[in-house]
Amino acid sequence: MGVRLYFLVEGQTEEAFVKEVLKEHLATFDVWVFSPRMIQTGKTASRLHKGGHVSFEHLKGDLVRWAKEDRDPNVRFTTMVDLYKLPRNVPGYDEALSLAPYQRIAMLEQQIATAVGSDRLIPYIQLHEFETLLYADITKWDKGLTASARAIERLEESVRGFPNIEFIDDGENTAPSKRILQVFPHYEKVVMGPPLARDIGLDAMRKKCRHFNEWLSRLESLGDASRSLE
Repeated sequence: MGVRLYFLVEGQTEEAFVKEVLKEHLATFDVWVFSPRMIQTGKTASRLHKGGHVSFEHLKGDLVRWAKEDRDPNVRFTTMVDLYKLPRNVPGYDEALSLAPYQRIAMLEQQIATAVGSDRLIPYIQLHEFETLLYADITKWDKGLTASARAIERLEESVRGFPNIEFIDDGENTAPSKRILQVFPHYEKVVMGPPLARDIGLDAMRKKCRHFNEWLSRLESLGDASRSLE
């Protein structure tokens, strides 16, 4: 029977990552990913505005509506949004600032789950943004970004002080994507990020990113839970 899994994502990069990397992987666990949706951030008479994450109410509203649209108990929902520039009106945001990264993310995800009020939701916040995953194997960048050995070395030097790539900070000029742009000014997130992620592979990401691995493991386990009910 399997499980149908829906993703609510921050933008086009995460949307492509779900379609091009996670979808095929999760299918092997009997977890069937349907087309991810970007957060709806506004609406005019002529169009919907999607992408970005400017208010928690946008995220919450989309999840609540989606859960009402599909009440099938065999459906699950998850999110993929960045901690970097997460809206300050997420419940518990200010209190979470004083916590260490993993504790902070756990608190915020729990707050999102509570606010949405659905036991079918598995909230996920990326520490600190999508580009963190690309640091799992910088040696692969010579293909995706046609990077020189010296450029790759410079990028490695910029994050050498972090014991864990998920701890690369969320500073305005030092967040993962900002460090990339300082070395590779031609980096285009939507165009280059997902193909580079494919080259790096989920195994490398899981080894270097504990929180990402825990989330992916939980998504994989949905298939096991579904089979046990058959």
